[in-house]
Amino acid sequence: MTMTTIGDLAGTFANRLQTMRTKAELTRLTAEMSSGRPADIVAHLGGDTARVALIERDIGVAKARVSAATGLGQFLTTMQTVLDDVETLRAGLVRQILPVTASSTPLQLQQAGQAGEAAFRDIVGRLNASHGDTALFAGVATEGPALADADAMLASLSAAAAGAVTAGDVIAAVDAWFDDPAGGFATMGYLGDTGDPLARRIDEGVTVTVTPRADHPAFKDLLRSAAILALSADPALALPASSVATLVTGTLPDLLSATEPLTDLRAEVGLAEERTAEAATRHGALATALTIMRNELALVDPYATALALKETETQLQTQYLLTSRLSGLSLVNFLK
Repeated sequence: MTMTTIGDLAGTFANRLQTMRTKAELTRLTAEMSSGRPADIVAHLGGDTARVALIERDIGVAKARVSAATGLGQFLTTMQTVLDDVETLRAGLVRQILPVTASSTPLQLQQAGQAGEAAFRDIVGRLNASHGDTALFAGVATEGPALADADAMLASLSAAAAGAVTAGDVIAAVDAWFDDPAGGFATMGYLGDTGDPLARRIDEGVTVTVTPRADHPAFKDLLRSAAILALSADPALALPASSVATLVTGTLPDLLSATEPLTDLRAEVGLAEERTAEAATRHGALATALTIMRNELALVDPYATALALKETETQLQTQYLLTSRLSGLSLVNFLK
């Protein structure tokens, strides 16, 4: 019978090589036991990584939709805040001119006109608000302000009403300025887009339409009333007290009725906020579920890993024991 033997040096090398391999296996199993994930995901899945790749893609899509819905939700929340501010300004203006009557003093009439001018400026400022770098009320033209500067519009309105003598003259001039499709508010007042409303997709085949724009009739009517009040105190017009009183008291019903269309806009934005929040929650839940599914595919069996770790530890201890005993061998001990 032929026996194959190896020399002492080769045996030592083979023993060291086996020890290194056992140590590497012990290190791998320890890492997998602590992290719960395999060191080689491809080997763990038997080379079938297509399923994990598909899940990873779906997770990315879901997270992107969460991000889009969250961003739109923040946009709508900012818009809702502006609408609340505009309603507050309308209500405050009503309270200021409510006590004014035909018999009010010139000072009271002047203060009412100044309140209208201040409200006009404040409303324009609110409607020119933006979320980050995105204009809120300019439609799809989100890179610039929705309205021209308040001073520029008031100057244009004052010029349009130049020569007015009666309250009717002023009202007619203001109405023409706001209603003319080829001038006034349409050309130098509103700077945003006039096409289709801004639409944002929040789900497959589902979009949210953002209707409120600075040229919406609700805003135009409110600005119109504030502009009439502002012109009532315009020194360039120098209207008689009776005409001023007529302008001030005549705007009150319009300001009171303006609350309903503003409420409708706030409700519309609130509904869009709700739909967007639901979409964000839905896609967030889907991303979480897919992540759990992916993790389960990529997780190691803790029981099998612990058993393999124990076996590897025992194997390494045995190798160390054998090495220790072999290192103690000598010719003298062999001859004994």
